[in-house]
Amino acid sequence: MSDIFDINEITEEDIKLQYITPALLSKWDIKKITSVNCQLSVILFMEIVMENVAYLNNKGDLIQFKYGNTKIRFKGPYSLERIEQIKEWDNGYLVVSAKYSHTDEVVEDYIDLIPILENLYIKPEKFLHPIKEVKLDYAAR
Repeated sequence: MSDIFDINEITEEDIKLQYITPALLSKWDIKKITSVNCQLSVILFMEIVMENVAYLNNKGDLIQFKYGNTKIRFKGPYSLERIEQIKEWDNGYLVVSAKYSHTDEVVEDYIDLIPILENLYIKPEKFLHPIKEVKLDYAAR
């Protein structure tokens, strides 16, 4: 296995085996290593290594929000043609500029991810916490 991982391909097990376990064993007595210590190390490592950027795109009325290896797809307005710009990200709430089929003008619109995440039994506060920025990315399909 290569020493360099693509962030989209690295798993929690890779992190444990390649980085955390050797680091813990080199510094701590094996008898003092607990499951809690390992879990905290994984969380800290993921926050440092994992990009704090999520990506948004759409194809017609189907909107995709991607963070890490998680892709969430949901229906937008039937007349949505394209999300043109992300104006603001506020921990689950997006302000976007979008083009709709019923008007020639770009319109400001809003996406609230919290009820979508809750309906998928994803804890919004845990999932959204590391995300600091959302970018448009039509190549991220």
